[in-house]
Amino acid sequence: MPPTLSTIDRPSEGCDAAIIATVLGSLDGRRDVFATLARAEEIYLQATGSAAAGFTLTHQQGSLTERFHSIGGPVSLERAVEIFHRYAQADDAWRELVDWEPDRVEVPRPTWLRSHILLASLGVLLTAAGARAQTPDTVLLEELTWTEVRDAVRAGKTTIIIPAGGTEQNGPHMALGKHNVRVKALSERIARAMGHALVAPVLAYVPEGRLSPPAGHMRFPGTITVSDETFQQVLESAARSFKLHGFRDLVLLGDHGSTQAGQKAVAARLNREWAATPVRVHAVEEYYRASQIKFRELLKARGYRDDELGTHAGLTDTSLTLAIDPRMVRADRLRRKPGLSDGDGVDGDPGRSSVELGRLGVDAVVARTVDAVKQSMMRR
Repeated sequence: MPPTLSTIDRPSEGCDAAIIATVLGSLDGRRDVFATLARAEEIYLQATGSAAAGFTLTHQQGSLTERFHSIGGPVSLERAVEIFHRYAQADDAWRELVDWEPDRVEVPRPTWLRSHILLASLGVLLTAAGARAQTPDTVLLEELTWTEVRDAVRAGKTTIIIPAGGTEQNGPHMALGKHNVRVKALSERIARAMGHALVAPVLAYVPEGRLSPPAGHMRFPGTITVSDETFQQVLESAARSFKLHGFRDLVLLGDHGSTQAGQKAVAARLNREWAATPVRVHAVEEYYRASQIKFRELLKARGYRDDELGTHAGLTDTSLTLAIDPRMVRADRLRRKPGLSDGDGVDGDPGRSSVELGRLGVDAVVARTVDAVKQSMMRR
């Protein structure tokens, strides 16, 4: 059995913890077995200053790469550890594992200390590599490698959610990235509920108002706008990219009101162009309607007033954000001061906002959006 830290004895005297840390640190992220073994040896010798004895990296005296020269093809870490373990234990069977040529080079046997440090490092590397080899439990495209995306599509995850957020003022009490944080988190929950979907990175720049003279949210520092034409071009390019990579259902979700028309226009345009293909674009307005209409209805049924709920950064908007990420809300600024809040970018009163109320909105948005997406796919 290949050695691991749990099966290797304690190093002998003189084995400095810093040396081991240096060796292990040098291995992090390295996949090539030859490079890993050689680098581990090199770091050890540099750390101990014992290059004159035992291992060396010169071709004449036999580098680790040279010792494994005849394995041929890719070598698993398990195999490499097995070979090196036998070598370190002075077991001549290791020569057979690599088809060793004894007259090619004479390689000194490692000392107990060196072999155990390197075996420990390889054991840790093997364990870490095994963990890294597992695809992470995520539906977020940006957290996957290209091969993991390829394999996910081949396995049937052919739906991609393309979320649009927005970077805009949200009153003195709520951060500019509210839409981006919310649409990412909600899209992730929607994708997991669907079971066969991934989530693309959030489009954070959307139409927010005129630049000159500034209008709408552009009157407040930090708000970023793009033209509707630019937004649609970016969205369309993203959709074409996902079609190229094998996705068949492209779901457009927008947390901001200004993106709804553009998303519908892009979906209609691409669906006409792709009518003869199995690919469809779904502009799902129910996501936005659930947060703006259904959530308000739920809160009104609990006695909250229209002037509290508001249309922007009020109780509805703030509670939903609190349920997603409380760090986006400044709790000490929720209470508005009568007569002093005009022009602060808030419509409504966030004073009684809470995580508990926001969860009602989260559940409504996720459930209604999943249902709407499924219905849209059935109409393809």
